[in-house]
Amino acid sequence: TTQCPLGISPQGYLGLTKAAKYEEAYELIWKKNPLPSVCGRICHHPCETGCKRGILVDEPIKIREIKRYLSEKVDYVPPKYVQLYEERIAIIGGGPAGLTAGHYLASAGYDVTIYEAADEAGGMLIRGIPEFRLDRKIVRDEVQKLVNAGLKIELNRKLNQHSIEEMKVKYDAVIIATGTPNSKELHIEGWRNA
Repeated sequence: TTQCPLGISPQGYLGLTKAAKYEEAYELIWKKNPLPSVCGRICHHPCETGCKRGILVDEPIKIREIKRYLSEKVDYVPPKYVQLYEERIAIIGGGPAGLTAGHYLASAGYDVTIYEAADEAGGMLIRGIPEFRLDRKIVRDEVQKLVNAGLKIELNRKLNQHSIEEMKVKYDAVIIATGTPNSKELHIEGWRNA
């Protein structure tokens, strides 16, 4: 089994990287993970914990760093999504979950539109992770690849109960991937004074 939360087995793209087939390696990652440049920088890399080389030989392969290397080496232009089905799907939320769901569904042949309340997609990748840890340009480039492939993203679309009811009529399915942009308050002694 793989330790990757996305279920990506690294053997394929590691082998392609070793054979200097960098674009093919990147494409193999992108099919399952539309944000490989982001993951190459901020993933907590549980795959390395489960890496058999680290368990049986010496140290784990630096899988996250290889993703980053590929994302810096390859100027990948993803193929256009091909619509195979007439069903239309709306996704509420343009963060990592919404973008990934949109990518999977569009890759499978569905007509997908993402509705994002903010003025740009990316969710907490843009608004939560400090820029010294994740350059905003990297996130914007990843989102632009998805748009170039044909994923539709409507920005500044804050929805309410009425507009969601309208979506249920207009679309065959509605996926809610809004994330949690508001922090929780700690109701402990002195919490208002901090």
